[in-house]
Amino acid sequence: MKAKLGLQSEMDLLRDIFNNTFNVDVLNRLRKREMVEARMMFSKILRERGYGLAVIGGFLNKDHTTIMHYLTEIENILKFGSVQKSEMYMACRVAFLEGKEELVHEIKYKHAGITIRNLNSRIDGLILERKDVLEREKKTKRFKKIIKLLDKRIPIGAESQFERKLLMILNGDI
Repeated sequence: MKAKLGLQSEMDLLRDIFNNTFNVDVLNRLRKREMVEARMMFSKILRERGYGLAVIGGFLNKDHTTIMHYLTEIENILKFGSVQKSEMYMACRVAFLEGKEELVHEIKYKHAGITIRNLNSRIDGLILERKDVLEREKKTKRFKKIIKLLDKRIPIGAESQFERKLLMILNGDI
């Protein structure tokens, strides 16, 4: 029960930080953009802290799948959204995680296996991509001089016109 009390007080602390920073109540069920985005950021911070989807969802009165959706969407919002929104998110994150870095590092270590698997998959993909690029380069190597010549001689924007003329030559129409 004591752990549950700590969990609740941490979530209440983060809720207060968000309410003051964004001037919204993350527990409000309204579906206005600013409120939904605040809940998404709230969820992201708690997830970084190590809380499970069901726990975060329970606090926000949302299903764990909604929290999964929040976590996916917030990445794009923070990446492509306004700078002000990102700064407000970072301010909340810093205020909440201040003095809690040790636990964050433990959580990151705990998830290192997943991160390693994801990186290995990405490496495998890059190796295949590189292999494909090398094969294409090998096939086009004999045209290198022609490509350089075309690059020098054909003005930008005249590619389609040159392509038609080249096709006529190759087809024997000229």
